[in-house]
Amino acid sequence: MHSQLATEGFPAPNASSTEQGMVLGTVGYMSPEQVRGERVDARTDILSFGAVLYEMLTGARAFARTSATETLAAILRDDPPETETTGRSVPAGHEHVLAKGRRCTGLAWSAAGNEVWFSEWTDGRRSTLCAVSLSGKVRTIWSGPGNVALQDIAADGRARVQTRQIQDGVLVLEEGTARERDLSIYDGTFSVDFTPDRRAILVNERGAGGGAEGSVFLAPLDGSLPTGSGPSSVVDLAGIVANQIGRFLPDGKRFVFQGSEEGKPIRLFLMDPGKSDAPKPLTVEGTLVWQGGDPVSPDGRFLFVIKDLGAEAVDEIVSIDDGVETPIAGKEPRDIPIRWTADGRGIYVFKREGLPVRVVRLDPWTGRKELVKEFMPADPGGITGMSSVTMSQDATMFAFNYRRRISELFLVEGLE
Repeated sequence: MHSQLATEGFPAPNASSTEQGMVLGTVGYMSPEQVRGERVDARTDILSFGAVLYEMLTGARAFARTSATETLAAILRDDPPETETTGRSVPAGHEHVLAKGRRCTGLAWSAAGNEVWFSEWTDGRRSTLCAVSLSGKVRTIWSGPGNVALQDIAADGRARVQTRQIQDGVLVLEEGTARERDLSIYDGTFSVDFTPDRRAILVNERGAGGGAEGSVFLAPLDGSLPTGSGPSSVVDLAGIVANQIGRFLPDGKRFVFQGSEEGKPIRLFLMDPGKSDAPKPLTVEGTLVWQGGDPVSPDGRFLFVIKDLGAEAVDEIVSIDDGVETPIAGKEPRDIPIRWTADGRGIYVFKREGLPVRVVRLDPWTGRKELVKEFMPADPGGITGMSSVTMSQDATMFAFNYRRRISELFLVEGLE
């Protein structure tokens, strides 16, 4: 089983290439974090284990689709089919083990061996320690605020748990300054773009402080209080069942977005809210854009995209007018596109893994590279890299999206 899973879907890379920011893993057994190229933790192993267990019990893959791209899209947006639809009888107790909606962060056999204890992260605010019996009965052992993950249980009943503080934030480095400023609002701040006058930055708040659906703020760079979103309008994306990552064209009216039609792989569409036309497909099926980047060129004529994933992944420039595809020269597998240069002749890229962060200007037609910015946080503790980089079009303002992880281990007695 191990050999099969290690070689299916994506080829097994060597040790020097398995770094954060790469889309690596076995198609069908990957977690959403792996699909997005984000940092992973123990939850990825648990999800992969659950996918294998589902397949062992039902005889079907949890996220099986007709292509690798469709499978990866299903991992991001779909639940596995109900067990009764697979045509195989699954004992009732095992169905409890396969229960959906659990954000499991750790699991271990109880000291008596008659239960499996597991911890889960609930609504981004609190942790719960539960136990499930061999018959499938679930009970709550403990619940409280904070991110607490079960690591192991000793023979005498003591539990080893890990407390984790995880913060997503934004470090802004302004023109003419030697040190960055932290403009994080709550615990899950993610920068989107600078305003044209470079006086403020648009951010998403995706942590507990942003509420169940998240929040959007405009954060002034002078340190004054951020403001929330103003009036909004609803755009009818007729026929599109899933959509994300939208960007306006330079005219400020039309926008491109990543989405999919019913039963079809992800692709990019063009939408003009001023017309009654349905979204227009811009790329072939199986085309995505990098999360956090602005793929639209300054003249609104081109997009940078990634087509397919895994061993056959290709980064391309696509013409918005006629769909002509041009491979990007010189882009390495771990280069993450940020945005186009102001003259439209280059693309800024960076690598997520490692510090310091290096932003490079890449000529997508010749492959020539030039270092633009090197950045090391003043306090790098718990930061292993940057999930994305936002920058002004003139390359004078930078916002680095970081994830800081700090954890402690404890032995807990008296849990029953």
